[in-house]
Amino acid sequence: MILNAKGLCKSFDGLPVLSGVDLTILKNSSVAIQGRSGEGKTTLLHILGGLEDFDEGKLEVLGEDIRKTPIAKLRSESFGFIFQNYNLLYDFTLLENIVMPARIARRRINRAHLHYIEELLEQVGLQDRKHFPVKYLSGGEKQRAAIARALCNKPDILFADEPTGNLDFENGEIIHKLLLDMVRLYQKTLLLVTHEESFARSCDQCYTLSKNILTCEF
Repeated sequence: MILNAKGLCKSFDGLPVLSGVDLTILKNSSVAIQGRSGEGKTTLLHILGGLEDFDEGKLEVLGEDIRKTPIAKLRSESFGFIFQNYNLLYDFTLLENIVMPARIARRRINRAHLHYIEELLEQVGLQDRKHFPVKYLSGGEKQRAAIARALCNKPDILFADEPTGNLDFENGEIIHKLLLDMVRLYQKTLLLVTHEESFARSCDQCYTLSKNILTCEF
């Protein structure tokens, strides 16, 4: 078990968004949360990734109570994030964006780490773009860059929020396959939020969030 949530509740201005959510995620598994827009999928992902607090319940990540753990350290060292809007730094090159999590975590980027980053670039097919400013990349290339960046610090868990939501069908399918391939290759745990049923059903487990309740599909 790498993540265990019990009875998570969250409201905004008295309006319930999550009501008693239970979720257990095993190491090296891929888990999808699907549901209609506005059901609270991103809120749940942010809570599980330590980006947002919850009102009630308990959340353990890597065996530690998330409220008793230095959250900034956990996010920088153990979590990787992939966002729908990429969240890249457009005045920096692709390579500078990918190493940014290591810079933020104040990690020394040695020869072995640089070799690993070069390997990531090769796996996502962007080795010939590493010195390009990211503002010149296509949408599909930006999301591939975001996947590589999320893996930079060798995190335990990847949190992906609608990673194909801004892409056309063809690029969405490329990212869909690439993300799952990268998770399996590097033996990572993936928590994916998506409205695309085919993407969700490619994962090891699938949940639906509807009317504040999380239900396991398989």
